Amino acid sequence: MQDLIAEVVEARYWATVREDWKRDSLATWAEENRGNLAFLAEAQERRAKAEAALREAAVDIYNLTGNKHPAPGVEVKVRTGLRYDLAEALAWAKETGIALQLNAPVFEKLAKASPPPDFVEVVKVPFAAIAADLKAE
Repeated sequence: MQDLIAEVVEARYWATVREDWKRDSLATWAEENRGNLAFLAEAQERRAKAEAALREAAVDIYNLTGNKHPAPGVEVKVRTGLRYDLAEALAWAKETGIALQLNAPVFEKLAKASPPPDFVEVVKVPFAAIAADLKAE
């Protein structure tokens, strides 16, 4: 067991050294390239706005004319979408027994906080924890 603990201690040490090096290197690089990073962020924002405006204009033209190719390199695609009332959809799912899905994390939290339903068995599950500082143990 001691050889495994020593291996974990050494592996953690070298991982921390490399993580510190990476963090410091990235911080230095970011500082050295602060201006270029600002230009990049501005360019990305400008691109996103321009693309959104073009998409919106293309859809507007499609809605007015039905033209799916309003300009070279621009195409409007049509997907099938659904609009529905969530309460009605849930009622339908309960009635048919279809499309129901348990939210397991919420169910388990509720079952642990109060007496669980009869079909739930509370069990003890062993797991191993390793101290952050194995040298202190």
